[in-house]
Amino acid sequence: MQIERLHERVAVRADFHRGVITPIAVARQNGQRFTVKSVSGRWVDRAGGPRGGAPSYHFTVEMAGAVYELAFQPAMPEWWLERVMLE
Repeated sequence: MQIERLHERVAVRADFHRGVITPIAVARQNGQRFTVKSVSGRWVDRAGGPRGGAPSYHFTVEMAGAVYELAFQPAMPEWWLERVMLE
């Protein structure tokens, strides 16, 4: 498996329901748009994001035939496409 670090700011459509965040679609800066096929993992980094401070929420999602890590920093608020895992 190959892991590529992206750390790219993205626009994300997400469902916020009863304290659970679920990413639904992602739009990259290069114009690519993806629908999230599944969310296979989620966790909270309580140490904060790259700028420290507030917690960040992370998701492992499948879209466009690959597995990606998304991060949401609600204090900003910003979404980041952190890495892609390719076979």
